Amino acid sequence: MKILFKLFLIGVLVFGFIGCSKKGGGGGNNNPPPANQTISNEEGSTSTNVIYGYVIDEAIEEANITIFSLDGNILESNITTDSKGYYEIKIDTLPNEYIVYSQGGKINQEAFNGELFAYCQEKSCNLTPLSTLTYQYANLLLEGTFEEKYNKS
Repeated sequence: MKILFKLFLIGVLVFGFIGCSKKGGGGGNNNPPPANQTISNEEGSTSTNVIYGYVIDEAIEEANITIFSLDGNILESNITTDSKGYYEIKIDTLPNEYIVYSQGGKINQEAFNGELFAYCQEKSCNLTPLSTLTYQYANLLLEGTFEEKYNKS
């Protein structure tokens, strides 16, 4: 059990430095929008809360992005990444913690049928294989160990 705890701590540290880094990936301009930028949405109202980041295992374009609260409610959906894997979501109320989920897309014009996840606490949130591994590992710990969950004896 001590090994699992150490692996979890390492995963959290790595996720914190890489998965939610402010720089992002996918090449090109990695500068985020200004933190207090006011953006008008389709309805004409304004929002100062923007969640943004990259979906990368190389740049994953045309990935479908959904934002979930920690209790599983959809906060925003129907957002698609651009050719550099960048997404930006205007949201009325920025939660303290949330989950970003990515499904599908293209890598180098080839279909990508995978899913990526990330637990996020900042406006900048990148989805990577490492953030997905950390998400899955944390869920496993919260739901019990593999042996506890699947032991049939």
